Amino acid sequence: MKKSIIFPLILTLLLAACSKENDEPRRWVTFYSDVTLGDQHNTVSGHFFQPSTGNSIKVENTEGVET
Repeated sequence: MKKSIIFPLILTLLLAACSKENDEPRRWVTFYSDVTLGDQHNTVSGHFFQPSTGNSIKVENTEGVET
């Protein structure tokens, strides 16, 4: 008896969650071209990558960029 009630309820919830329309297409992969990262002996290129901007950041400039 409980299975006959629970299954349609779960099915209804899943269909309601899947039927939401999204105006904005979802991007799973972001492509960055020509990004160079430096190592501990390289003082010219940045050492860390900031995905929100696509830039590399030097160690000296990382304060406040933790988010």
